[in-house]
Amino acid sequence: MLDDTWATKPATEQAQAIRDRDISSRELLELQTKLARTLADVPLLVDGLEALGDADELLEAATLAHKRLQDPERATKLYTQVLAEAKAERGSPRAAVRLTQAIEGLVRVRIDAG
Repeated sequence: MLDDTWATKPATEQAQAIRDRDISSRELLELQTKLARTLADVPLLVDGLEALGDADELLEAATLAHKRLQDPERATKLYTQVLAEAKAERGSPRAAVRLTQAIEGLVRVRIDAG
């Protein structure tokens, strides 16, 4: 992984640093997501978090889709995905927290929809 100082370099240097490395698609996706976060590019950030696909990232993507992108359909889809994964992980304390967060998110989307 590139060190944290790369985010402070100009975009051309960042792009060259990425091209110079033999990196996996996962690592490239993580870098893209980190750059989107740094640039406050919310649509790209949501895309990256969704593509990374970890439950915590999906929860963040769902929250951003709902609150910042005003996209309740996408938020619902993401919360539902987290809900299904959490239900499959029964017995895990972290899964219980994610289950609760996904349900709360779905309820917020419904309430905001009226």
